Amino acid sequence: MSKGRPSLSTMETVDLIREQKYCCAVCKEELWIKNQGPDANFRKRRLAGIDSNNREALYRLPLHELNLHHKLPRSAGGSGSENVEIVCEDCSETSQKSITLPNSIWKMLDDHNREIYADKGNIGMSRGRRLREIIMLHLHSLDSEK
Repeated sequence: MSKGRPSLSTMETVDLIREQKYCCAVCKEELWIKNQGPDANFRKRRLAGIDSNNREALYRLPLHELNLHHKLPRSAGGSGSENVEIVCEDCSETSQKSITLPNSIWKMLDDHNREIYADKGNIGMSRGRRLREIIMLHLHSLDSEK
């Protein structure tokens, strides 16, 4: 992996797409890609639809245009292809925000992370990822209440 933006081979990218079930790692919305049609016009196509119709077609797409992100920043020890996720355009364009919580909340979150990950890596660095999951679950529950 080079500095900055993550990169994967075509095969690794296809494996990751399938592992993520053709969905964004953050918001879980379906992944789409701009693809040139037979009439030379570009249109957005569902990755799941392409793969189910013709498994080899997925390998011929411009997969380098997908938004690859590091799960854990490289500066914090994240490395390798298992540290990469695919996100949609909307989630790729989000900016970093900070949050202030009492120490007791951070301790509960760290304890929960230790239970799940059993001291694999830096637990404090997985806080943001876990908080994102909690917030997304809450937002989805709000949507289902409507």
